[in-house]
Amino acid sequence: SLKRGQYIVDDDSRFLYKKYFNKRKNKVLIKQGHDQIKLLFKKYLELSIEQKLRSDVPIGIFLSGGLDSSLIAAVARKFYTNKIESYTIDFENNKNLHLKKARIISDKLGINNHQIILTPEKALNAIKTLPYALTSPAVDPSQIPLLVLSEFASKKTPVCLTGDGADELFNGYVRYKRFEIIRFLRIINFKYFIPIIKFLKPNTKFTRYFKSINSISIENSYLNMFYQWYDKDPFIDKTHTNNKNKF
Repeated sequence: SLKRGQYIVDDDSRFLYKKYFNKRKNKVLIKQGHDQIKLLFKKYLELSIEQKLRSDVPIGIFLSGGLDSSLIAAVARKFYTNKIESYTIDFENNKNLHLKKARIISDKLGINNHQIILTPEKALNAIKTLPYALTSPAVDPSQIPLLVLSEFASKKTPVCLTGDGADELFNGYVRYKRFEIIRFLRIINFKYFIPIIKFLKPNTKFTRYFKSINSISIENSYLNMFYQWYDKDPFIDKTHTNNKNKF
């Protein structure tokens, strides 16, 4: 398994473990204040995207309307003077949620947005083609709509930018809001009211928070939450918790 700050390289005959982050070498960054870190992030984000815009063919953007693609689209619009095409895919039963968000972002930035719906027929064709499109074995359901969108976009733009990971960095997922609820409920010692709520309304969805609130530390509350939310055994038990982590 990978240690903190490591990444792995498949060198055919062996796996190479390399460090991309070293706390001792990054003391200057760690000591920066909140405002300085925001400026550094903006600087490196823009630099990274600006470098990817150097192309002798038309460039497009996979735009879902989420954090990743919206950030990339905004920065690309800032530095790329040529025409930008964006592409969005959505599911038939998703009430055009991605299409609506992408349209708002594209209209705001003044870029063209091309939209497509993923039908069962398109998904089935993508499944048949997918093994030949992958350079290595991988299991990710998003590969199916991504392949369909890539084929759709390739008719106009040979190169498209896309992103991944911003939701983890900036709490983009709705489920992260539960963490703030847990933090607030732990602060006010809400656990003492849990028996009363269980008695008055035992079937409320709010009971999903109870085990997390009772965890021995705030870290355990977060780690256990996804398991307890779906009525699974806790990921970390009290017996495996060091006393120094107590909340």
